[in-house]
Amino acid sequence: MKTSDLAYLDERLPIASGQTISQVTTVALQTGLPRWAPFNGILITCGAPKIPEELLGQLVTGGRMVVPVGEKLREMVVVEKTGETAYTTTGEGFFRFVPMLKGTVE
Repeated sequence: MKTSDLAYLDERLPIASGQTISQVTTVALQTGLPRWAPFNGILITCGAPKIPEELLGQLVTGGRMVVPVGEKLREMVVVEKTGETAYTTTGEGFFRFVPMLKGTVE
């Protein structure tokens, strides 16, 4: 089973006005989903060598991204967008995650 089989890609979900929805989506970390941005939150579930700057601009002000950063032992980092180009980061402890692999997401 491919990773993309576990999530739905570009699928429209019916929601009424005023409702919010979370959708699991598999995307290439290098680009994210700029056409759907901005997002209130981005959760990355594989280890990244560094904070993916490409995704920072896809957050709304006040939005947060959670990403495990590092090589083998990864620090869970929470990045909050505090202004147009301003961010705060906090470390929430060290964990082990599978590494991010280039070219595995279609």
